[in-house]
Amino acid sequence: MAGVGGPIKGIYIDGRNFVVDGEVDAQFFPGGFTNEVKPNGDGTQRLVKSIKPSELNDIPIVIDDSRGDEEFLQNVMNKHEFVQISFTTINGDVFSGLGQIVGDAYTSKKEQTKTVSFQGTFEKQG
Repeated sequence: MAGVGGPIKGIYIDGRNFVVDGEVDAQFFPGGFTNEVKPNGDGTQRLVKSIKPSELNDIPIVIDDSRGDEEFLQNVMNKHEFVQISFTTINGDVFSGLGQIVGDAYTSKKEQTKTVSFQGTFEKQG
């Protein structure tokens, strides 16, 4: 059977469940090495490997003002430690691990979503 694509169904951040915009095209990198080929002065080439953490990028999380979601997320960002993060894909796969919100996290008042990115170690469960 072919793979099933679609949005992320939901995400837990530091114990709180968040709904994700149903139109999101989540960008996930499981962590590991990235490669770059660089030229040498004599015309040969070399392989440069860099290790990267897991990444989940540009996720529009639905913000509920009555729950204080914006303040909660800012408090997570203010922590000096990783927090538990888990997310479920449309086909039911669950990824979980320790990570943190990275980069700028802006809120769209029109859409009532906050777009966030995460880095850490997120592994498929089960």
